[in-house]
Amino acid sequence: MSNFVKWILILFLLAAIGSVFFWYFFIFKKADSSDVDEISEETYVEVGPVKKIIEIDDARVASDDSFSLAFPVSGKIEKIYKHEGKFVFEGDEIVKLETTELELQSKILQTKLLAAQANLDKLYAGAVEEYRNLVDEELSGAKYGLAEASKGVVNAIQALANQIDDAVRGKTDELFSGPRSSNPQLLVTIGNSDLENDIEGGRAELESDMDDIVDMAESIKTSDDLEKKTSKARKITENTQEYLTKLASLINQLSVSGELTQDLIDRYKSEVSLARTQVNTAVASLGLVMEDYSELEVDRKVAKSKLYLVEANPRVEDITIAQAGIDEISIQIDILNNHIKDSTIKASKAGFLKKIFFDEQEIIPEGVPEVILESVDLYVEADIPEENISKIDSGVIATVKFEAIGGKQFKGEVELIEPYAIEKDGDVFYRSHVRIDDLDSGVRVGMTAEVSIESLEDISSLRIPIGYVIDRGSKSFVIVSKGLVREEVEIEKGIEDEGFIQVQGGQISEGDKIIFPKI
Repeated sequence: MSNFVKWILILFLLAAIGSVFFWYFFIFKKADSSDVDEISEETYVEVGPVKKIIEIDDARVASDDSFSLAFPVSGKIEKIYKHEGKFVFEGDEIVKLETTELELQSKILQTKLLAAQANLDKLYAGAVEEYRNLVDEELSGAKYGLAEASKGVVNAIQALANQIDDAVRGKTDELFSGPRSSNPQLLVTIGNSDLENDIEGGRAELESDMDDIVDMAESIKTSDDLEKKTSKARKITENTQEYLTKLASLINQLSVSGELTQDLIDRYKSEVSLARTQVNTAVASLGLVMEDYSELEVDRKVAKSKLYLVEANPRVEDITIAQAGIDEISIQIDILNNHIKDSTIKASKAGFLKKIFFDEQEIIPEGVPEVILESVDLYVEADIPEENISKIDSGVIATVKFEAIGGKQFKGEVELIEPYAIEKDGDVFYRSHVRIDDLDSGVRVGMTAEVSIESLEDISSLRIPIGYVIDRGSKSFVIVSKGLVREEVEIEKGIEDEGFIQVQGGQISEGDKIIFPKI
């Protein structure tokens, strides 16, 4: 054999050996080394504990708080700031009562307080002749001013009496048969017997009021107890305003039929509207003159008290009495200010105004709900079957799904389980409150939901670490290693629990090796 052939054979041999080494080190060993690199990125399908899930498919969204708001004092609604369906923030004003009279009383008491304090100061300081003369002048001026104000009050009460009498008898009697009898009957009806009976009863009661206020207007004198007369006139005015408000409501609901033409309905509306306006104007005028009268009466009493103190030598008892008077006035002012504060309903928290029961200018009693506020804090009511209630407690994890907003799912937890059982179709349930994290703005009260609640009980199930799952759209896969062959196998995911996910379906079994997917 020639040297050339030998060298050719040697080269082929070296090439063969090189190929073996290439395939061994760069292919087989690479694959083997790859396996070594991925030792921490492969695992085996195992059977282990996962949380049992309680499925509830008829859950419903509820408001954390739907509550009514009421005035602790009675009065007439002056202003409605927010209307039904509107969102309000905590502290927003919703409805306010008229507080004119309360504010007037507060001002009068403030004046009394200043005068009482001045009297006490003078008791401590003692009186001088110049001060006595000033007090005499002050008392004379107060008496004169009070006499003039008394005339104004008398005139205002007389004007109010005329306006009320004209409003009731002159402008509404034509709507009744026997309007001034003990049993007046409406000539127009709307089919609302409760409202009609209220109006007819109110008209009968007002007849006596009309006689009283007309008699009072004819006999009133400046020397009378004008505060008492004014109080009575205001009471009759309130009854009149309530009667006219109800009558206006009835007329607004009238419709054309038979002899009841649209022109006649419009005339009724105009007459009642004019009656309400003139009564409101007259009572407002009385309020203004009465305010002047009350202030001047306070001035007179204060000046008289000052004169008494000037003429008397101050004693310890006098100082004690004066201080007690100051304390009493201060308490009265605090009570009035609290009433004024309570005359405005404010939102106790953010939410939506579900219902406002009264309109402006309506008179409402204390303690009656005026506003229903629905909180924006929402939760899901999920009814847990009796046989599962021992397996669930507050704080367990829940998943909530809303089909109405595209099947979105939200994480949450059971915040509360109500202690009392409820019965549905003969079965016993306990209602749980599921609070959701980062609730979508599209969720509304009453919306239905599907809820999955983690049980306190573990079940043994096929499971794999969550990171080994590949999600593509609505499907899930894992990479299964069988020798040198790797393939993706579709699975059906179940419960996620502390880093593991339950495998409910798919062609994998306990002990199968799965590979962590590389990105």
